[in-house]
Amino acid sequence: MALALGAVAGGISAFLECSFTNQALIAGLVTIIAACLSFYLRKKLKGSADNTNNVLDIGQRVTVSPDNIKPDGTAKVVYRGAEWQVYSSQGPLSAGIYLIDKVNGTQLELGTKLSDYPENNI
Repeated sequence: MALALGAVAGGISAFLECSFTNQALIAGLVTIIAACLSFYLRKKLKGSADNTNNVLDIGQRVTVSPDNIKPDGTAKVVYRGAEWQVYSSQGPLSAGIYLIDKVNGTQLELGTKLSDYPENNI
């Protein structure tokens, strides 16, 4: 968009019969100003609370196996091909299938327990 605005400004200056040096100078300045404005506006409009990637994880299921539960009530689970530290805001974890409530960096906060851990893992 910034390049397009710069090209338009250069074209207008050519239409007004400015010298080539002035055309290039005007096109360059407009391009730089437009690029700076777009960077500033994008940063301002995006905000710091934009966690669109985390929204995809909320509500997904994870399985906490009894072997991975630690004495402090947290556990390790494999989710999306990586190992995650999980905890529950409702107290210590027990083996079972949970829904993800929140993502805090590399930790998942689990909410509702959907079912107990399956006995036979077929």
